[in-house]
Amino acid sequence: ELNALDRIAIGLFVLFVAFESVADQQQWIFQQSKHRAPGHARVNALRDDYKRGFLTSGLFRYSRHPNFFAEQCVWVSYYLFAVAAKWDGRADLFGESWRDAWVHEQGVGAVLLVLLFQGSTRF
Repeated sequence: ELNALDRIAIGLFVLFVAFESVADQQQWIFQQSKHRAPGHARVNALRDDYKRGFLTSGLFRYSRHPNFFAEQCVWVSYYLFAVAAKWDGRADLFGESWRDAWVHEQGVGAVLLVLLFQGSTRF
C-alpha cells in the first residue's frame, strides 16, 4: 500500500523525468541546429547562443546543466521510495528517530551519484 511519502516520491520522480526530458530536448535542438551545414536555416532565437557556443535560453537560462540537476533529483526520488518502505506512516520523519527513517544503506547510491556529478561539473 502506498503511503504519503510514496506519493510524494512518485510526484517528484515524474516531475524530474519530465524536467530532464525538456532540458535534453532543448539541448538536442540547439546542438543539431548549431552543427547544420552552412547555408541551412538556424533557429533565429538562438543566434546569440550560437556565438557563445552554448545554450543560455529555456531551462539553460537558470543553469548550465539543468538536465544533470534533474537526473540527480530522479535518483534522490528513488531514495525516497526506500525511506517510504521503512516508514510505517505513524512515526515522525523529522523527530527524535529521524535517523532510523532517513539514514540507511539505500541512500548510498543517491549520495554517490550526486557527489560524482558535483565533481564532474565543477569549473
